[in-house]
Amino acid sequence: MTIVERLNGLYSRGRLLSVCLLFLLLSVVMMLIVAPAVQSATGLPPLDVRFGYTADDVAQFFQALGPEGISTYHAMWGLDIVYPAAYGMGAMMAMAVLGRRLFSPDSQLQWIMVVPLAAMLMDYVENVCLLILSLSPTSVNPLLAAVASGATITKWVLIIITVLALLVELVAHLIMSRRGEPR
Repeated sequence: MTIVERLNGLYSRGRLLSVCLLFLLLSVVMMLIVAPAVQSATGLPPLDVRFGYTADDVAQFFQALGPEGISTYHAMWGLDIVYPAAYGMGAMMAMAVLGRRLFSPDSQLQWIMVVPLAAMLMDYVENVCLLILSLSPTSVNPLLAAVASGATITKWVLIIITVLALLVELVAHLIMSRRGEPR
């Protein structure tokens, strides 16, 4: 059994709905409450919403947070553990649903479902690196900051690819449905 077949096997309407609702809820909390609060407290956007950063940016961000802010940052890390799984699994399941109609079971195009999982993995690499960096905010390791930034950049590129692939699949699905094409 290939990874694509296994990923396809995870789909159910209930799971997709649950994951999408969790993603929407977490998105509201993360983007409308947490990120603005962090930016308000530091005067800087959170590192994981930027398209890359330097070791100096990391040091500046954690110094602006201060010890109390870093404690809060650690407390909200739990959300940042669930969030990548929610968007990664949600996008993968949506791709599986749309892909069943668009691609034959042996189509190599089904491998596009791996992209949101790769984005999820990069988000976890970023999160772990930033957590480690936050433990010693006055002496930022430049190599670890570079790994975190690389993971952040890669995450955003993969998320953009995921969104574009979902849009293409959705448009193709709608066109096929409108034409009454089977599959």
